[in-house]
Amino acid sequence: MDTSDLGRIPLALPRTEAEGPAAPPPSRVWLWFVAVFAFQWAAWIAWFVIASQHQVQEVPLAPRVSAPAADRGKKTPDP
Repeated sequence: MDTSDLGRIPLALPRTEAEGPAAPPPSRVWLWFVAVFAFQWAAWIAWFVIASQHQVQEVPLAPRVSAPAADRGKKTPDP
């Protein structure tokens, strides 16, 4: 018997046929979740940086009234 292995705890016991198949590897779903979250943050940051450098022209919701202030409340006769 080799005395160099005495007192050393084995990392894993050898599996036997009676114990069944080995456990599957750990899931990496959390890694995909973190990657998608980081990608979404990067997309939002890029969107805001680009939007801050390109100002949008204001579009009026109603046409401007060109009549003088005194005539604004009066109705015009129908022709």
